[in-house]
Amino acid sequence: CRFLIGIENDKDFQVVRRIIGAKGANMKKIVKQTDAKLRLRGVGSGYFEGAGQKESSEPLQLCVSCTTSEGYRTAVKLVEELLEGVYSDYRQFCRESGKPELDLHPTPQLVS
Repeated sequence: CRFLIGIENDKDFQVVRRIIGAKGANMKKIVKQTDAKLRLRGVGSGYFEGAGQKESSEPLQLCVSCTTSEGYRTAVKLVEELLEGVYSDYRQFCRESGKPELDLHPTPQLVS
């Protein structure tokens, strides 16, 4: 599945850095607990793909895959918890910087 992040990566809030965590800690923790594969891709992700080695033009998203259904369900839950924290921080950031608050909620989308 994928989670559309809904926040553009910028130098002020740095959403990508907050999702990944210091030295990758947030992603590594989820991978260690679940054996899931997590990939942050899309505009602002810093993930270069394909022969052209360019960022995807799709919206910023976190993709989750796993070889076991139990690991997958746990990874999705942990990503939801991580994003809830990021969204809470973002709402606070918006309040403090006078930006409009977005009503964001982590919603997994199935991809085929």
